[in-house]
Amino acid sequence: MPRTFPLAIGAGVLSALIFALFLTGSPLALAVSPFTMLPLLLIGMSSSLLVSGLAATAGVLVIGLIGGSLSWAALYAAAEAVPALGLSRLALRKRTGPSGRPQFTASGPLFTAAVLYMAALFLVLYVALLGREGGMLGLIGEKIGLSLADLVQQRGSNADLAAFAASAAYVVPGFSGAWWLIIVLANLTVAQSLLTRWGCNLRPALELGRMLQPRWLVGLLALVVILGLAAEGDLGFIGATLAMILVVPYFFVGMVCLHLLCRGWAPGPFVLIGVYLLLFLRGWPALIAAILGLAEQWLKLRDRIGGSRPV
Repeated sequence: MPRTFPLAIGAGVLSALIFALFLTGSPLALAVSPFTMLPLLLIGMSSSLLVSGLAATAGVLVIGLIGGSLSWAALYAAAEAVPALGLSRLALRKRTGPSGRPQFTASGPLFTAAVLYMAALFLVLYVALLGREGGMLGLIGEKIGLSLADLVQQRGSNADLAAFAASAAYVVPGFSGAWWLIIVLANLTVAQSLLTRWGCNLRPALELGRMLQPRWLVGLLALVVILGLAAEGDLGFIGATLAMILVVPYFFVGMVCLHLLCRGWAPGPFVLIGVYLLLFLRGWPALIAAILGLAEQWLKLRDRIGGSRPV
């Protein structure tokens, strides 16, 4: 047996155990669960398709055994194993460039693939829940209502609960998808940093700070924004959710530009702290960052403000 096989199985088991913290309801899950994909990416970005697939399969099997149901295994596969396997293989894909040197998948197309995967996953789940009363919105609203039932009995009314649950259900899928994409980006960064330090990296740096998105993604984003604003009911919900997912790359680029603007400026660190506090407490700076990221695609702001240096 190749020595990479035990490492792959161990990575899959470790990833599954981190994911399984959700089943326990442990507070530790909030701190550790964002790194569920990291062991799979470490194996996937440093080995072959066979070894990567073994790690992903081991994780799915372990979660199925721990959770005791196929639903937990399917959730883990959709949220962690499949995207980790796909992104790691895409990251290692290479072709011969004009100079005769191998060129690997750039960070922009790589992250675009993650964005499109999350958008497709949302649509698949939405269609799968159409047969349920209320569909996806009804299911999420019901879960929110159940989680807040005790609090509402003490301080509010059922009408207040229903209104809040309906409003929250409208944004939960989009926010969850956006948060998942940010976690994926963080895991890709950490994985390549560790592999480079360990001498196991198989590709050049991702250079996420230089990420460029395809122009057609802007058109797709514009379409779903219009759908979310103009349509009502389920169509508006679909448009709004897809807009929250598709805007994430531009939000990231906008934040890179903001970091570049603040670099070398004495009050810069305090400005960044204020921005992140507002992002956490209010959320509206995310829209400004996204607009800045969209403008950067044409104005080349990173080149103008020193984007050739790493952020």
